Amino acid sequence: MDSIVCLVRQAILLWQAYCEVHIRYNRCMFKISIADTASQRTLIVEGTLVGPWVPELRTTWRNADQELDGRQLVIDLSNLTVISHEGEDAIFDLMKRGAKFSHGGVLIKHLLKQLARRQQQESLRR
Repeated sequence: MDSIVCLVRQAILLWQAYCEVHIRYNRCMFKISIADTASQRTLIVEGTLVGPWVPELRTTWRNADQELDGRQLVIDLSNLTVISHEGEDAIFDLMKRGAKFSHGGVLIKHLLKQLARRQQQESLRR
């Protein structure tokens, strides 16, 4: 079990390093699509959650949250390729405000678990 945890941590460190290099040297694409059903509105977030796109996610979530008409709001992070530290902070802020997330990959799942633990620790301190 310890070796699996170690491998996951190494993978996350490599992914974060990749993200930092990608942010510096590549063009950043970002897209938010909205998929509505009778019971749920999903914000599908794709590309690179960095720099100027971080406030865009917050604004889109805030606007979508106001127009729910009783539906559940979910942010789908399955198609994110890069998340900067400020992007992680934005996800954490949305989590604290009650946002619900869906994900596809192991790294996003691990990131969400880390942020949930951080949120739990902050609430215990209060």
